[in-house]
Amino acid sequence: MPFIKAAIAEAKEETLVPEGEYKLRVISVKEKKTQSGNDMLQVAVVVEDDEFTNAAPINEFLVLPGEDDEDNVVRLKLRNIRRFLSCFNVPFEDDGFDTDDLDGATGTCMVTQTEIAEGSRKGEMTNRLRLPKFEDEEEEEEERPAARRGKKAAPKDEDEDEDEDEDEEEEEEETKDEDEDEEEEEEKKPARGKKKPAAKKRR
Repeated sequence: MPFIKAAIAEAKEETLVPEGEYKLRVISVKEKKTQSGNDMLQVAVVVEDDEFTNAAPINEFLVLPGEDDEDNVVRLKLRNIRRFLSCFNVPFEDDGFDTDDLDGATGTCMVTQTEIAEGSRKGEMTNRLRLPKFEDEEEEEEERPAARRGKKAAPKDEDEDEDEDEDEEEEEEETKDEDEDEEEEEEKKPARGKKKPAAKKRR
């Protein structure tokens, strides 16, 4: 085989960003299936920051409600979708939204780090989005303390439990997707064992 001319020395590994708030932009939207067979959207976003030009894309999984889902599961899924749409300024109507509006959408969101628990990349660190609550949720949170004045501390908020369940489900879907695309991922992101960088705040 003849010599292949390519700027090999310029190749760089994608990196994680420190935890903090960043400006983000949607770069791709793919239709996928969950392990249980439900439809979902895999939305890839990138950090818009000159300091982290080689940051790895962050995947957010918007799982759509299924016909057999229980009411509380439907509520959780719809809430997560609305949080994402609100965060990235994507227009929506009472009965849905246009996926074409996702491409190129921008927003500001907290980016965290978490350890991958399963799959071929188990033990590696990855970035995740911590979507902010939309306006209606914040108003409800402000009303709750006033309604409980004079009472003993309330047990753990139901929303917190649901957020944890949602994080676990997204992590499972992310692991599944990474295993399915393992060959492609290996070309882009060989295994890394980097320590978690120090937290960084964005103002």
